[in-house]
Amino acid sequence: GLYIRPTEAQLRLAKEWLIVINMWKIKDTRFHDLSMGQKRLVMTVRAMIKHPFLLILDEPTAGLDDASAQLLVTLVNKIAKESSAAIIFVSHRKEPGLDPDQVYELQMHKEGSLGVII
Repeated sequence: GLYIRPTEAQLRLAKEWLIVINMWKIKDTRFHDLSMGQKRLVMTVRAMIKHPFLLILDEPTAGLDDASAQLLVTLVNKIAKESSAAIIFVSHRKEPGLDPDQVYELQMHKEGSLGVII
C-alpha cells in the first residue's frame, strides 16, 4: 500500500510476483533506478497484489524495446491464464505474442471510427 502498511499476505504475494518476473534479486533497487521495462513489469504486478476484477493496461508497451515489450506481453498472458482478472489491453499496434480472447479494433471510416470485434 502507498498509505498504509501492507499485510503479511500482501508482502508474501509481492515476493511471489517479484520471483515470477525475475526481479527478487534486485528487490532493494530504487524504482527510479529500474529500466523502463522493469518499471512496467513492477507496476503491472503491483496492480495484481489486490486481486483486481479488471486490469486496464493503456499502451503498456509504448516506448519499450522489443525484448522488454515481449516480457510484458508474456506476463500479461500469464496473468490472463492464471488469474480471474479481466484484462483490457489498449495498443495502437498488434502486439507479437499477445494471446487475447477477443480483439476490439477501431477502424477509420469517413464517418469516424467504427469498432469491430475481430
